[in-house]
Amino acid sequence: TVSLPMPAPPPGPPRKEEAREIPVLPSAGEVIARYEQALGGAEALKKISSRVMKGVSIESRGDESPVEIVQQAPNKFLSTTTMKNGMTMSYGFNGTTGWMMSPRGARTLPPDQADELQYRGSLFPISRMQSLATALRANRKDTLDGKTVYVLTARVGGDMIERYCVDS
Repeated sequence: TVSLPMPAPPPGPPRKEEAREIPVLPSAGEVIARYEQALGGAEALKKISSRVMKGVSIESRGDESPVEIVQQAPNKFLSTTTMKNGMTMSYGFNGTTGWMMSPRGARTLPPDQADELQYRGSLFPISRMQSLATALRANRKDTLDGKTVYVLTARVGGDMIERYCVDS
C-alpha cells in the first residue's frame, strides 16, 4: 500500500480586520505653540543668550570621544571633539563664516556647509519650525527615549526632509 498525504483544507474566508482607530493629531502649528509655551514662552526664550552642551560621540566601531558644543545667540556655533589620541577637531560659525580646524590645519567652509552651521547656531529650533510651519506636518506619534513625541516633518529644498520630535 502507498500512503499519500492528504492536501490541506482550503483556507477559510479572510477575517475582517478589526477597525483601527486613526489617531487625530494636532496641527504642526498647535504642536509648535505648545512647544514654545513648554519652554516658557517667547519672552522667556528671548532672555537666553547662550548654551553649552557636553556629551559623547560614539563612532561606528564603538569608540567614544568627548564633545562640547557652545551656542551663542543669534547664530554662533562651536563644536569641539577630543579624539582618543588627545587631538581635537573643531568646526564653527562665527556669525558670518563657517570654518573647521583639525590637526592638519584650519579652513573656511563652503557656503552650503556654513549655512548648516549657522542653522545649528540657533539656540532653539522654534524659530526654524515657525518659518516652516506651513510645510510642517504632524505625521505620527512615536516614542523617543521613553517619551511620547509628535513627529513633525517638512520637505525643504529638493530631497531634504527636516524632522522634529516634540514631546506630546
